[in-house]
Amino acid sequence: MSGCETRLESYNRKVRLLRSMLANRQADSLCLSSQAATSWLTGARSYINVAAEAACFKVVVTADEVYMLVNNIEADRLKDEELDGLPIEVRSYSWFTTEETPEGALPEAAISDWLRSQQFVLDPYEQGLLRQLSSEVGASVAEVMKSFDPGIREMELAARLHEALMSRGIEPVVTLVAGDDRTKLRRHPLPTHNRIQRYALAAVCGRRQGLIASVTRSVSFNPLSADLARRHDASAAVDAIAISNTKSGRTLGFVLEQIQQGYADCGFAGEWKLHHQGGVTGYYTRALLAKPKSTVALEAGMAIAWNPSVAGTKTEDTCLVGDEGATILTLSSDDWPTKLHQTSSGVVERPSILVR
Repeated sequence: MSGCETRLESYNRKVRLLRSMLANRQADSLCLSSQAATSWLTGARSYINVAAEAACFKVVVTADEVYMLVNNIEADRLKDEELDGLPIEVRSYSWFTTEETPEGALPEAAISDWLRSQQFVLDPYEQGLLRQLSSEVGASVAEVMKSFDPGIREMELAARLHEALMSRGIEPVVTLVAGDDRTKLRRHPLPTHNRIQRYALAAVCGRRQGLIASVTRSVSFNPLSADLARRHDASAAVDAIAISNTKSGRTLGFVLEQIQQGYADCGFAGEWKLHHQGGVTGYYTRALLAKPKSTVALEAGMAIAWNPSVAGTKTEDTCLVGDEGATILTLSSDDWPTKLHQTSSGVVERPSILVR
């Protein structure tokens, strides 16, 4: 993947990859249709409805051309604002008709497993995008969590998180907010109209150019109780174990075993069963979860987000796997309190609860 330092170089690498796949399958053309796949190839915002799985256009790849099939509503926007000079022909059709894909074109669904596997390892250009995105997602969440006052509703806090992300050109694709006792009840707390008085936890996944970065932070307006401090410290310690074991060649199943042992050592054996522990991210909030006995091996260039939780607490950051281990991309000790956690594989910095 050396040399993929620009959007065009990354695009050309992926086109070569797809054409090689077509040649191996003796197929003439491929039609990409999902948001994840079309954004992976083009870097364009491929949605109108952010919640839809299907993109608002299709991309056809043949042995000698790449073109986009899109209705007349979106065609000029995509040409003028999204493609940034990429050599993709835009072929439009009237919104009240149906686009014509090449007869016999290989549908994305026929290669979905292979295609997803190609998205797991990010090239140098994508890694640069993820680093910048992660920095901005982390800064957005810290900015909001450091500035709101008690009495705010969970929905209002979510709105402020959305504003901070969107002002940086980042699409919020997951926003979880809980306050006070509700943090103990819901592992995926969609925000409600409940007011936050003492304690809040927010988890965010932000997307730009198809890539996604995840982060979780929590704030207390009172000194931490011994119980809350113990639960958060356990989450952070397990997270540190997961990150320290995130090394090229290790399997997701192996890392999960270390996570399971970490929970037990912290006095919370079995807690891992109550929520997934994270895994490979990138073009999906989680492209692959760490499950027992998973043989999927980590590789340099993979994006990883672990998210251990003990009722009411969670720590989460986006990391990039390198040859020597994982680099945390969303955490900066300059804008959030942290604690160093000693593991058998080294010291790892994890976020603390911000006491305000």
